[in-house]
Amino acid sequence: MGTSLRPFRRGARPATRSATQNSFALASRLLVGLVTLSLLGVGGFLGACQPASEEPRPNVLFVVIDDLNDWIEPLGGHPDAHTPHLSSLAQRSVNFQRAYANSSACNPSRTSLLTGRLPSSTGVYWNGQPMRAALPDALSLPQRLRQEGYETVAFGKVFHERDPQSWDRFDRGGRDPRVPNRPLNDLQGSDRFFDWGTMPAESLRKESMVDERVIGDAIEFLRRRESAELSRPFFLAVGLHKPHLPWIVPEEYFEPWKNAPPQLPEVPAGELEDIPKRGLNIANPDGDHARVTTAGQWTEAVTGYLASVNFIDAQLGRLLQALDASEHAQDTVIVLLSDHGYHLGEKEHWRKTTLWEEGLRIPLLIAPPGRDVDAPRGVDSPRVVTLVDVYPTLLELTQATVDAGADGRSLAPLLSDPDLAWPYPGISMIQRDFSARTERWRYIQYGGRSDELYDHELDPGEHNNLADDPRYGEVKRDLAGFFPQDPKPRSPTQRELQERAAGQGVQDPAASGANAESPSGASASGDSS
Repeated sequence: MGTSLRPFRRGARPATRSATQNSFALASRLLVGLVTLSLLGVGGFLGACQPASEEPRPNVLFVVIDDLNDWIEPLGGHPDAHTPHLSSLAQRSVNFQRAYANSSACNPSRTSLLTGRLPSSTGVYWNGQPMRAALPDALSLPQRLRQEGYETVAFGKVFHERDPQSWDRFDRGGRDPRVPNRPLNDLQGSDRFFDWGTMPAESLRKESMVDERVIGDAIEFLRRRESAELSRPFFLAVGLHKPHLPWIVPEEYFEPWKNAPPQLPEVPAGELEDIPKRGLNIANPDGDHARVTTAGQWTEAVTGYLASVNFIDAQLGRLLQALDASEHAQDTVIVLLSDHGYHLGEKEHWRKTTLWEEGLRIPLLIAPPGRDVDAPRGVDSPRVVTLVDVYPTLLELTQATVDAGADGRSLAPLLSDPDLAWPYPGISMIQRDFSARTERWRYIQYGGRSDELYDHELDPGEHNNLADDPRYGEVKRDLAGFFPQDPKPRSPTQRELQERAAGQGVQDPAASGANAESPSGASASGDSS
């Protein structure tokens, strides 16, 4: 069974420094970074010393992938990942090695991504809270670009909900082919999403995979846009559903692991012994993890996830090939990211909604247009960034008006100098639990009552909680100072809005454009997100 295989370890273990040095280094880095950025100013994207009028605004290809963690070759999160097209994209991009979601739940994460505001600023902390009920007047990223003259088009899942006011055209893409006789994994006591296996050939004869159709629509848009000779630039958003559960994809995408099963995540004995009660409840070791290991399905599950990643990598390859063959290749910025990370047994947890590394670390690749011949390409940035930074970044790259209310900051300086000092921790949250991530530390605080602290120089797998060690009190205080001090109250859920509307005899105010269903047609709670 899979549990007997050698586990893989995360990262290396460089030499350590004392706690006093750590606090001093953090403070020094903040000061030096802020001075450096103030001297640099917020430069434009790759060659922004030229006046904006000399060069047309770039198109944007914006790829959002559902539930993709760091198990891709450019991030090295799993030694057996097979993602040649993501590797190819990384060779033309700045690859952010420490990019994180602001939430590890789909709706709040995508709300932050597309509005440039943290969940603590939006009040959207969970999947069942419609974005437009909380932010009726907010201008999303595509709305802003639409105002600036861009044609905005979306295929697949981009927002968690439908947001028609953001698009000139959008199509969610439908569902994957129906699979009979599920669950394919014969796992007992779980939900219908938690399933993996090979997509039956009979199902594929009736209908193609939804991500294949989404990519086909995007390719057709590029082809028609080229022949239309339109003058205004485009913002093309492509939302890929896999590797969201269920991990059921065509057989060919399992081929890399046919003769050599993938390694499993490292889960040391006693992994959860130093975790506070709140973290233990989130991990829920007696839930999915117990079911998977008892059934001897861990290797099969990891293989299903990797195969699903391999599948979307192949779809990405189709899209990039079409872009490169078009006239748009020279004037299109490519942004690829995931909405959050994913656990496959780390911390004895599966799926998402955690504040640990696995739940939050994501791919973020930004490739300059082909015309920017002097732009850095194929380089890694070690700086900590988050999804809330994408909104102001794209406003700057498209020469749009800056949004002074955004919580994020433009990454344009890092696109010109990926090693530039960057003194900003990555802030993430689930409900009122917060995480701060620097290049060395992760600090988690659960409602201000319990906490976890990890030293990534010594412990990249986050196995040793240092929060109760008094030597690190100053480090904790420094990092806690970055948490939101006055988070916005939770916005109403879809159910609360419906009950309120029913009691008043009026239409649900979130009904237009808000859809709490996933592409697979299930409720936004749990793994339908």
